[in-house]
Amino acid sequence: MYSVADNGLVASGKLEENSKTNSNSRGPIPDLRDFSKQELQNFLDSFDTILSDCDGVLWSCHTPIKGSLAALKELQEMGKNVYFVSNNSTLSIDNFVKKLERLGFPAKKHQVVVPSLVVAWYLTSIDFKGEAFVVGTTAFKNVLRDAGVKISTCDPELVDEDLGAVVEALKDYPGVKAIIHDFDPNASWMKIMRSVISLRRDDCIFIAAAMDALVPVGAKYPLLGTKLFTDVVSQTVGRQPILTAKPSQLLKEYVFKNCDLNGAERTVFVGDTITQDAKFASLCGFKKMFVTSGVATLEDALKEEEARPDIWIPSLGDFLPLFEGLNSGQNSSDQSL
Repeated sequence: MYSVADNGLVASGKLEENSKTNSNSRGPIPDLRDFSKQELQNFLDSFDTILSDCDGVLWSCHTPIKGSLAALKELQEMGKNVYFVSNNSTLSIDNFVKKLERLGFPAKKHQVVVPSLVVAWYLTSIDFKGEAFVVGTTAFKNVLRDAGVKISTCDPELVDEDLGAVVEALKDYPGVKAIIHDFDPNASWMKIMRSVISLRRDDCIFIAAAMDALVPVGAKYPLLGTKLFTDVVSQTVGRQPILTAKPSQLLKEYVFKNCDLNGAERTVFVGDTITQDAKFASLCGFKKMFVTSGVATLEDALKEEEARPDIWIPSLGDFLPLFEGLNSGQNSSDQSL
């Protein structure tokens, strides 16, 4: 069966038997639903803090994923520290908290971690002076303003379709000392060029928040992500941005400094992606819990080598019957012991 050691998940017995018939040489990823009552209790005892992605784990755009927030609420009531770590900064922190509350989770502001907060924290840490030109939403900009960052007003508006007018509108503003990119539904050629012009100066830093190539929002086709525009700027000026979203080093530093962690080995990260969530968890040394309620599939996870999840479950909502079985002492897996 499955057991949990102090340093993470350890597979034995049944897992070894299953791996003989699995095409992946490392065998299957343990399914939390197969755990016995004692194994489930051991797993719960192995961590103090759980960090969860949001899109694809708790909701899909505006549609909640059944039972997922209820499971996190149950874990919080057990005494676990719960945090929400998302690459989506399109909501203000207040509205993020309100969304969680509306969906049944009693959240506090300090439990929300998004790239806009990391950018503000980083700029404060380097004693940033000057203005920041932000390609991003109003909510993103307001987080920076709240941290004392001056947002540049040289945001190009519509210009005459004349090259002379375009050149005049794009003159350099030496006061801009940072170019910051995040998701912006109103991104334009003019904003990209403003970024390029400022970044030709060595005294201007380049920061990127979300770097998704595609943004799944539950529609038939995903949206183009920020990476498309940021890459164009990077290639044009020959500079790579400072990254602040999953799976970046700066986000790791922010989480370790601002979240209540009792060591990486006693922390679980829940996510639905390999390239962002699982890789970030690996970077931090967290236990990796994978759910298939979002973007990636179990097959995707099985192919992963460096950031292979430690455990999986179809959705966090599938935790709820396991909790009930644990509390009632009637976990069906005990029948096989």
